[in-house]
Amino acid sequence: MPADGGVDVARNARAIDWLRTELVRAVADVHRALTDGDDEALVAALAETMLVSALLARRSGLGLGRLETQLEAKIRANVVSAHELERWYGDMSALLAWLEARARQEGRTPPDGPATGRSRRG
Repeated sequence: MPADGGVDVARNARAIDWLRTELVRAVADVHRALTDGDDEALVAALAETMLVSALLARRSGLGLGRLETQLEAKIRANVVSAHELERWYGDMSALLAWLEARARQEGRTPPDGPATGRSRRG
């Protein structure tokens, strides 16, 4: 760690700017892959947006656990509010079920309550 804390602040600011640019590029790659109908490029671009988003959260001083908690909360809220993608396709419930299955597979406690928002307890 440099003796001058200002160097770290400047480096972090540059990293955040770079990550913001990378996020825009990754989203552009998503658009390009959708236009081209290229599944492999789409998966790679979507993975890149997830990676850059996580790194941007970390560089911004947000814990990855906090990001995951917010993601789960947004999914639940969209299930409860009957988001169009939830009503039409059940996408939010499917995503929540996937997250819960991963949590169980990893030996973690799954997010509270099933997709309906009701508690599992009792």
